[in-house]
Amino acid sequence: MDGGGVTLVFAEHLRAASVPLSSTLSGVDCLVAKVPTRRGRLNLAAVYRPPTSCRYGVPVAQFCCEFGDLLDELLALPGQLIVCGDFNCPGAVGGTVDDRLLDVLVSRNLVQRVDVPTHKDGSTLDLLAHVDGADTTSVVSVVDVGFSDHLLLETLLLETDVNLQRPKPDVLRYTFRNIRRIDADEFAERLLQTDAYTAPSDDVDGFTSQLERSVTAVLDTLAPLQSRTKCSGKTNSRWLSEAAVAAKRERRQLECRWKRTQLESDCVAYRAACRVANTKINSSRSAFYNDRLTEASGDQRTAWRVAKELLHSDSRPAVCSPRNAAQLCVGFCRFFTDKLAKISDTVGLHLSTAGAYYR
Repeated sequence: MDGGGVTLVFAEHLRAASVPLSSTLSGVDCLVAKVPTRRGRLNLAAVYRPPTSCRYGVPVAQFCCEFGDLLDELLALPGQLIVCGDFNCPGAVGGTVDDRLLDVLVSRNLVQRVDVPTHKDGSTLDLLAHVDGADTTSVVSVVDVGFSDHLLLETLLLETDVNLQRPKPDVLRYTFRNIRRIDADEFAERLLQTDAYTAPSDDVDGFTSQLERSVTAVLDTLAPLQSRTKCSGKTNSRWLSEAAVAAKRERRQLECRWKRTQLESDCVAYRAACRVANTKINSSRSAFYNDRLTEASGDQRTAWRVAKELLHSDSRPAVCSPRNAAQLCVGFCRFFTDKLAKISDTVGLHLSTAGAYYR
């Protein structure tokens, strides 16, 4: 498979945003994002360079020249810089990096943190670099994920230098009335004693306001407004079966054993456990939602709730502020007014140019 691509997956609370660049890399995919932190801005650059043997690949010398220009632009941005990705620039000896690429990094005071092979053939293809002395990341380790010929680079952003903002969880405030506890006969008796019944207004608008005040006054007595707050938390994993939980636990144990021994037999056992765990997790999820949909058969409300969970559409958008709501209404009004005016002008133009028979 030729070509490739890069993506940045991040937690929603980090509020990452892409950074447009003027520099270009021939045949190379590059994605740059900025992340606000308590101690300033963090710039993350993800790079994928296809192998030179690929039809989209470019020579290492050309890549290094263009990559140097990109680094100059990135280093001019405010904040710390972390560059990572699959560079496909192995050195002449296994576990090393091409000297030309290292020269580009060193000349810009960047340090390359990966010093072990990142590919199953013993080459170091995936790199992570940052400004020397910045201490932006912890020790970089590699992890065999079990389904790729590349190893996963794993590191932590040091809190001593980059402390990512984690805002307080969103708190939802709402009011409600306990309508179910209202006695219908008492509600009707109290409503008959209000002026909406004893002295109704002759004006339509006046009677509407009168009725609203009367009903609200009765509700305030029988079911007063109550306020509550709740945190919008993450979804849980209650759909995991006991077999899936046990498979995940076994996978983790075998991973720790393989990291400790570095034996090929333990690596094979770990990768086999990965496949078993993935199969059991997917089966558990399918069985859980299949059972829920079966139980909801005939109950449209429950079936719709399950469908929203499957579509991940259960999170409610933030309430629009009055100012934004007013701007939105004005925009809608202007859009439809202009549309009707355009239709009117078009119809008038056609009528003016049509023959007398069509008028």
